[in-house]
Order: sequence, then C-alpha cells, then structure tokens
Amino acid sequence: MNWYWKIAGSRDEYLRSLGASEDIIAYINSTQYPQLLLNEFRKKPNATLEELQLFSPGQRKIDWSKEVNSLATKFPVPMIKWIVSRILRLKREPYADSYDEASQEYQNFFASFMWSVNQLGQKISQVKDWYNATLPDIASYSVDRAIQLSDEWHETVAAKGIGKIYEEKNIVYGPQWIDPDTGQENEKWRGWTIQKVSTENDLETEGNRMNHCVGSYYDQVKTGETIIYSLRDPKNEPHITMEAEINLRRPDDADHFMQIFGHSNSEPKDEYKNMIRYWVKSQENRPSYEETYDQWSNLSSYSGFGEMEKILETLSENGNEDEYGFETDDNISFWHVITDLINQDSKHNRDMSYNGALSVFPHLIVSAAIKLGPKAITDLEVSLDDISEKANEELDNNWYYEPYSENMPKIEDYEDEKMYDEAMEKFWEDEAEAEADVMDEYRRDHIPYGFLDDIYKELNKARKQGLINKHELV
Repeated sequence: MNWYWKIAGSRDEYLRSLGASEDIIAYINSTQYPQLLLNEFRKKPNATLEELQLFSPGQRKIDWSKEVNSLATKFPVPMIKWIVSRILRLKREPYADSYDEASQEYQNFFASFMWSVNQLGQKISQVKDWYNATLPDIASYSVDRAIQLSDEWHETVAAKGIGKIYEEKNIVYGPQWIDPDTGQENEKWRGWTIQKVSTENDLETEGNRMNHCVGSYYDQVKTGETIIYSLRDPKNEPHITMEAEINLRRPDDADHFMQIFGHSNSEPKDEYKNMIRYWVKSQENRPSYEETYDQWSNLSSYSGFGEMEKILETLSENGNEDEYGFETDDNISFWHVITDLINQDSKHNRDMSYNGALSVFPHLIVSAAIKLGPKAITDLEVSLDDISEKANEELDNNWYYEPYSENMPKIEDYEDEKMYDEAMEKFWEDEAEAEADVMDEYRRDHIPYGFLDDIYKELNKARKQGLINKHELV
C-alpha cells in the first residue's frame, strides 16, 4: 500500500508535494468530497483549478447499447428498428448522456427510460405474436399504443374459442406422475395429463379458456413448425400452455420450448412448474428451453436484483437444471455474475455503501457453485481472486489516511534525540494500526470490498462444513 501520510503528514502537505497551488488546496478542502478530488489531482497533477471545478463524482454514462440490445434482439427483425427508435428517443432528453445521478431530473428521466424498457420486456411474447400475425405499420406507434393494440388483438383471438369444447385427447404424459428422482408415483397429481394440441378447434378452445392467442397458431402447428402442449387437470381443464419447436441447436431433435405460460400469459404456479419438471426429466432426449439458454446472458446490470436472486436460488436448488427441469448452460462465468452484481449495485449507489439487497448474494453465489460442482467452484475462486486483486489495487492507489497530527511527538518534549525517535516510531506504529482499523471498517461497509470479502467468508465456511472437498479446491 502507498502510505502517503508517512511522507507528507497531512493532506495539504501531500498536495503541495504533488505541486498543487494554494488556490487548488483551498478549493479541494472546501468541497464535500476532498478525498475524491485529492485522488483526481494525484492522477493528474497538472490539472488546473478550472478543471478540478468541473469534476463531479456523480458523473457517469448510461450504457445505452446494453439496455436497448438486450430488449430489441428478442423481437422479430422488422421490429428492432422501431424498438430502438422508441427507446433511444429518450436520448434527446438533457440528462440522457451524462448526469448527476443524485438529481431529481435524472431520477425522473431514468425512471421514464426504464419504464419503457420494462413495459416492452414484460410483453415481449404478446407483442411479437400480434406483430407476426397482423404485420402492422408500426413505425409511428408509441410503446403504449403498440401494447394497447396487442392486448386488443389477443382478446379478439381468445374470443374465437367461446363456446367450443376440446375434440381430441392426445396424451403425451400422465395420468400417472412418476418422481424422476425417486421413481415413486406422486398420487396427488394422478389424473392430470400433458396433451399435444393439434387441431384448429382445440387450439381456439385452449386460447379461449387460457385467455391468450394460441388459437392463432394453427398454420404453424399444421406445418410442423410449432408444437403446442397443454397441462390439464383430471376434468380436462387447461392450466399451462407450452409452445415448442424442433430443436435446431441439437442433433437429437428434442423439442426446444419457446414459451410456457399460465392463464392470460401469467407466470405459472410453482406446483405446475414442478409437474412440468417431472415430464421434462422423464424424456430420453431432454428438451431445452429458450429462457434457460438466455438466462446467463440476461444476468447483467440490465436485470434487477430480483431476477438475479431468482436464478441463483434455482441454481442452488437444482444445479444445472432450471425450475422446469430443463438443462442450463453449464458454461457459467462467475466473473460475470460477480461483476454484474457490483455494477448493478453501483449504478444507483452514490456512496458505494455495502448493505441491503446485495448482501444476500454471497451465500447464493457459493451455494450455486457447490451445487454445480468442482468446475464451477474453481471458476468462482479464480474469478474472485482476479476481481479482488484489481479491486485491492484500485483501493491502494486511491487510499489516503491522514494521521492524527495532534498526537505526533514534538522534539522539544524529549530529553534527547533517541527518546524522540523512539516516540516517533511508536507514533507511526499506532497510526499504522489505526489506519488498518479504518481501512477494515471501510472495506466492510463499502462495495466491492465488503461484498468480495463476504464471498470469501462463505467459501471458507463451506470448507469447514465439508461442503467443498479437497479435490475441488484451486
């Protein structure tokens, strides 16, 4: 560590040693963030007073390409231009490219931006279906208008099945449900079935009873492009509708699922997810799921903590399987997981304090790595060492500690130079210990340091509990 205070003794003296003028020293000491400005001047000792006055610790850039691309690439190609233009229109706002994130103007601006992103993100499959079916002239539509027209179209399609009943039973799983892990029947689900829906009548019936647009899928189903499955109770009432296609990613032609929705395109209940898991794991050629392939690419600062927490919880419970039993991509990078979490927290955390939502992740990260096995544990430890080394180096380069100069020995208080030297040595030892305490407290209370330290603590705890075997250590 660079102990600047050992050389200079005070902030003013240290600044003078860097060549700072008295005007610059006075300005730095008058601000609310003198330490940040000192670090800025240390990096650029030829900076003028005017340049320092332009410095703002809250100044950042929005990564527009990340937010837009993450959303736009989920839509059909003809829609991407419209989506990008709708969202990037916000860049014309005065706070779009750079901002003081503490200002109310920025908070209002970013809230508007994220609202547009989230509205489209929550309606991706519905808006895609509406667009593909009607091919509207979408260029002039606002986000609100597009969602409104999509919702109206879905209601119209669902209404086509009013009064109709199912004509076929094409059961692909059930009515017995065998636990894939134990081989025992789950009797409470006896009579439930998963059925393939193939006829136009039954697709419209499914769409009406589930209040979604599957009734418009007949052409794709007829050509074999799309397969529709329905989870039904013993009375043949639907509870989940699933869209799959032939899996072009794998040579065994197992199904590749695109959508899994409950009533009105809602998130399925946990019990229904578990039922689908039984079926998925029973298949010799394990099918795949679009959301599972995408989940790690989506685990980023674009995602909220809630989504990140959910994915890591699923990994902790199921390893390389998602909650439906679909296999996940086992090429997981914990380096990206950790850095994305830090970036997500840093985005709106002005004082970089370590608390709240981020503090639940160290345990989840280590639990997920343990469940995924030795390769994941090695990746986690290597990634953690790399991130920590860079973070510690940055802290070393920016750390400044000002000793309590009032306690510094004065030579006139001692009988001879030897006693004075001994007193000074003791003073520096005490100050070094005090600085270590201050730094430890700072590390605990700030990101990324406290966060990284807690991941190390969770790893050590897991070793002591025998959850990580010796051969799994780096």
